[in-house]
Amino acid sequence: MTILEDVKGQVRFNTKLLQNVLEKIEATATCNENTEVDLGIEFPLKSLEGLQSLEEQLECQETTKIMVGKLVCIGGENVQTCVRRILSFLMATPLATQLNWSGKGAKKGLSTTRVKDVIMKTVRKNRFCTGATESEIEKIIKDWLRYAKDRDGGRREREEKKKKEQRNISEDADHQEATL
Repeated sequence: MTILEDVKGQVRFNTKLLQNVLEKIEATATCNENTEVDLGIEFPLKSLEGLQSLEEQLECQETTKIMVGKLVCIGGENVQTCVRRILSFLMATPLATQLNWSGKGAKKGLSTTRVKDVIMKTVRKNRFCTGATESEIEKIIKDWLRYAKDRDGGRREREEKKKKEQRNISEDADHQEATL
């Protein structure tokens, strides 16, 4: 009886392995088909004009499907890496610094765009992220946009500027003490 149970367990295990292999093959085939389609847009987007152009193209449902298919190939082993990889593919730092989630201040809001919808669909198509909630994806996007100014040397520039200001303040204080 135990031999039969062992064989059944091994068959179940092998079936799961084969299903995983088939999923990977299907995902690769889908990626190869979709990456060949050219939308006429250069990624990563660098400006609000580029984002607006993409938004206009995404009005067409067929373009949206193509875009989702293209972005699915970027992948990621969990929700956070998947969202970040997609955002990095879509937007360069100069554009990301002009965006926030809600559109407060002088920035454009990403929450009302078709690009956001494409990101949500793409993340959920990733086999590791099928159960991702909208809230979870939203939080990652918000953080990615919030810290955009720190990328590409932005944090270092701010630290250097702060040190320079502190030096100027201490020099001014020393100069005032010397004149008294």
